[in-house]
Amino acid sequence: MQGNKLELLAPAGSMIALKAAISNGADAVYIGGKSFSARKYASNFTDEEIIQAIQYVHLRNKKIYVTVNTLIDEKEIPEAINFVNFLYINGVDAVIIQDIGLCQLVSENFPDLAIHASTQMTINNLEGFKLLEEMGVKRVVVAREMPLEEIKRIRNNVNIEIEAFIHGALCFSYSGQCLMSSLIGGRSGNRGACAQPCRKKYCIYSSEKKVESDANYYLSTRDLNTIDYLEELIEAGVTSFKIEGRMKRPEYVAIACSVYRKSLDGELINDDDKKNLYEIFNRKFTKGIMLGDYGAKLMAIDRPNNRGVVIGKVIETNNNNKVKVKLLDKISIGDGLEFLNIKGETVGFISKSDGCVNDIIEFDIKNIKNKSNVIRTSNKKLINKAIKSYEVESKIPISFIAKLKTGKKATLELNFDNNKIEVVSKEIIEEAKNIPLNYQIVEKQLSKLGNTPFYLENLECEIDDDAFLDIKLINEMRREAIGKILNKITNIQSRKEINLKETLAEAKPHIKKKSKAKIEVKISSQRQFDEIDFSKINRIIFDFKENIEENLLTAKRNNVETFLSTGIVVYESEIEDFNNTIDEFNDLLDGIAVSNLGMLYHILNNFDKKILADIGLNIFNSYSANLLINKGIDTVILSPELNLNQIKYMSNKIEGNLSYAVYGYLPAMIARNCPFATVKGCVDEKNCVNCTYRSGYYLKDEKGYFFRVQKNNNHSVIYNSMPLMILEEIEELNRAGIEWFRLNFTFEENIDEIIDIYYEFMNEKITKKEVSNFVENFKKKQQITKGHINRGIL
Repeated sequence: MQGNKLELLAPAGSMIALKAAISNGADAVYIGGKSFSARKYASNFTDEEIIQAIQYVHLRNKKIYVTVNTLIDEKEIPEAINFVNFLYINGVDAVIIQDIGLCQLVSENFPDLAIHASTQMTINNLEGFKLLEEMGVKRVVVAREMPLEEIKRIRNNVNIEIEAFIHGALCFSYSGQCLMSSLIGGRSGNRGACAQPCRKKYCIYSSEKKVESDANYYLSTRDLNTIDYLEELIEAGVTSFKIEGRMKRPEYVAIACSVYRKSLDGELINDDDKKNLYEIFNRKFTKGIMLGDYGAKLMAIDRPNNRGVVIGKVIETNNNNKVKVKLLDKISIGDGLEFLNIKGETVGFISKSDGCVNDIIEFDIKNIKNKSNVIRTSNKKLINKAIKSYEVESKIPISFIAKLKTGKKATLELNFDNNKIEVVSKEIIEEAKNIPLNYQIVEKQLSKLGNTPFYLENLECEIDDDAFLDIKLINEMRREAIGKILNKITNIQSRKEINLKETLAEAKPHIKKKSKAKIEVKISSQRQFDEIDFSKINRIIFDFKENIEENLLTAKRNNVETFLSTGIVVYESEIEDFNNTIDEFNDLLDGIAVSNLGMLYHILNNFDKKILADIGLNIFNSYSANLLINKGIDTVILSPELNLNQIKYMSNKIEGNLSYAVYGYLPAMIARNCPFATVKGCVDEKNCVNCTYRSGYYLKDEKGYFFRVQKNNNHSVIYNSMPLMILEEIEELNRAGIEWFRLNFTFEENIDEIIDIYYEFMNEKITKKEVSNFVENFKKKQQITKGHINRGIL
């Protein structure tokens, strides 16, 4: 395996983790600042620590990328741009971005700063790569679910780097398309505050009947491990191999880097290497959907945390609160062990004994289940080995050439890794009145590098016999040379500060006349279509294809705009199918609703239709909205994570038509894997079309809420437990600039009453009090939520 052009990219949630990564072979690290990081609860780096990190990494000829990978609120744009400017001035190699508006701003203002598109952008097709390439993006972090065939197609058609995750935690949902944490508790994954609802227990229900007797972790994935599959990723076109783990300990980073470095360098990976990956942390391992794992091979539904390795078996318990364990592996004093008690609960224990295979060890621990396995969740020797790999910071060799000639100013040349710095003394060298300079004196002063990352490897001196220069001046020259080389290597002085005055100037509000509120409905079935009173809606978005020609004709006869929905995750084969549908019904279609950046690019370049930028595009600020509108998008639906005040603040800066979802079961998660696959024993998607679990089944959480799961094409959608219903605020939203009000219908019956109440209120046929009464009566038969319209998100 040839590794010269391949990059091992490691996580660093702290400076210690960064040093662990570099010491163990990482070619680059990615870190987050105190703001705009998708790992909000990692330690992360202060501005001062970022400068130190850049210096540390560049001095070792490695690269450093900084995450700015959250959605950016309108009021945060100046702060975000200033942060990028700070990173740019101080020499960071790239920024990792999710928000497309920020992406465009960075591309326009910092043309020589590399942009890496975060996996949060949900880029999973060639067209998405083409769009980002036009926007100046240098690299894309592909969706973890992207098939290798898609990656190969991309590699052959764009000049853009491909980065893929190779190890670490996985999200059940497509990254960037999970609202579950946000909807449940207001902690948004798109803002770096995910509460990890996928690591919670759920029960499976059909309607109100429990299907499985026990609650399990049906959304908890195994950890990714591709150590045996790197060659396949390389052949597909991946050039940057990313380890997940900014929330992990430095020891984890050290072990993961060391093993993957070894493999990328072409060395044989042995059983000990693989075991170390298990020992340092695992939730069981999977090679991931990208490489074909699905269902039980992808999920770990019995527990959501580290499960270590089995090191022994309980062979005897007694009444003296002691157990005897026969060892299947060596153990050491200080190892963290895990026992199973008679209640089926795990009990932690720190080993006070050493032991070898087949030894029988007695432990002082009570109520332990006989014949149960003993797990090691923390290997003391492995952790110590990891710490040793980075605790002693290696110094970097430099050389000096000193010229001290009487009657001239002294010169000092510093050489480091093909970099040369020269400094000149402030004073002219005098003739010595007492003791002249000699090699030993100069060497002693130039070797004083204790607080720097360097040590003196070689010194050449040209000294006149009678030369004298104050030692203080020699020390000043040394410090000046060190300062200059540090600045040069870390790029601090090679980039000039960008004038951001115009960029940061407050966008001039557009004078928007209050538009008449319009209703757009998105429907998922023929039954829903048949219930619609077309005199009460203005636009219909079809999310199904059955009987499509007749339905389109009916809508057109009733002067209703007709749109097709393309879905949030779209692969190449689906694009081809969609092309055929548009071609066949072109004359009956007014537009396309797109939730995928690649599909947006494809429609823009191949069809002359109105485009509605839908919820999956995560439009969170005016910069993102105007970017799309300037590309020709007709209507932009704003993120459902925005609250009313945020909408008011940004809407008059947006140049086009705005929509906002005011009714419907919002998609909480969109996933390639089915949460019921482990129950059904599925190993792939071949039988999904005929599966009884395809519709009508639910996940019930620990608080008693039911989340309906639907299989749409090859993706599972987990819907929020209750529908969004925003009614009283419609007038205020309309005044704020929202023209189109979206009603999303998924599996509801009797949608006509929902359409009626919105239509009547928006057309002043009923009062606000009557609306309030309707809402109160509606809540008696169905819980509802107002989403984030008032509370906002973290």
